[in-house]
Amino acid sequence: LLLGRPLSEILGDPNTDLAVLTSATDGTAVHEIRVKLGGHARHFGLRVLPRADSTGHMVLLNDITCLVDQRESLESEVIRRTTDLARSEAMLESVLESAGEGVLVVDEDLEIARANQQASEILGLPWAGLLGMPLHDLVAYADRGPLQALIRDLRAGEVRQAELTGVYVDG
Repeated sequence: LLLGRPLSEILGDPNTDLAVLTSATDGTAVHEIRVKLGGHARHFGLRVLPRADSTGHMVLLNDITCLVDQRESLESEVIRRTTDLARSEAMLESVLESAGEGVLVVDEDLEIARANQQASEILGLPWAGLLGMPLHDLVAYADRGPLQALIRDLRAGEVRQAELTGVYVDG
């Protein structure tokens, strides 16, 4: 008996008893169990250790209800944020593809992370070939200095507009 009830009842499995738990573990495994006490569900970490004198087992219970509640709350938050991110990604993709202009999105290393089909057509490069390409490879050599100044200002939070000469696939 554990908490005044048979262990198999607490674990919700009529085939699980102390012998099953002790044969399946070396004493380091912690089994998470859910027990309804007084109309409220509580979560416990259950660990079964053999007694040093080999006369039986010691059962350790830790109330982990707060930890389980926090874990479940975090899992819900991860699901919510993942769903929000998927929606945002779909919206960005829709904006990129419906834009009438060529759009390039670069990462922190100034490599192309995203491009729309219009950018591919304007630059004369296959869409997949744009991904991972350094931005400066698409700017005429004479405009690379102004490009670096533009990037520096944008990183400093300034709003800037510049006209740069791009390089088409045939140079």
